[in-house]
Amino acid sequence: GSGEHAEDGPLGERGGVHAGAGRDDDALELGLGELSLLHLAAAARGDAPRVGVLGDGQLARMMAAPAAELGLDLRLLAGAPDASAAQVIPGSTTGDYRSVEDVVRFARDLDVVTFDHEHVPSEVLTALRNAGTPLHPGPEALIHAQDKLAMRRAVEEMGLPNPRWAEVHQVE
Repeated sequence: GSGEHAEDGPLGERGGVHAGAGRDDDALELGLGELSLLHLAAAARGDAPRVGVLGDGQLARMMAAPAAELGLDLRLLAGAPDASAAQVIPGSTTGDYRSVEDVVRFARDLDVVTFDHEHVPSEVLTALRNAGTPLHPGPEALIHAQDKLAMRRAVEEMGLPNPRWAEVHQVE
């Protein structure tokens, strides 16, 4: 889905931009209040809010146009200068999303950081948060992308539609 809730309108019930329907809003929502704070911080500097993305794949590439429409300065930590997202995001830096040093250096002048895929190590995200960088979603959100059993259990606990599934311990 688009991440929007039909009954909430395009900005969601709490006025935030949702990353996806059925997810933990506290972990994955960047509310309008936070977005306004980004704009205020940027206005004090005389420029646009700087949003960093770790990873250079399809999701990061798809962020380019909406970021421009929102007046955000999108920055990218790409694995290579010719990576998919680096081709459309001018503010690209080449580095390794698995390296705490590269990520902390990349995020130094950013207002907020997010990530493009579930392969960013939670230790890197934790180090980034510990360095004082606002991070959305946080490292705890990764568990549902990295562990499909945890994801299925969470979907079930929320009472959302879930295909039949079973935990398998051994192959017959």
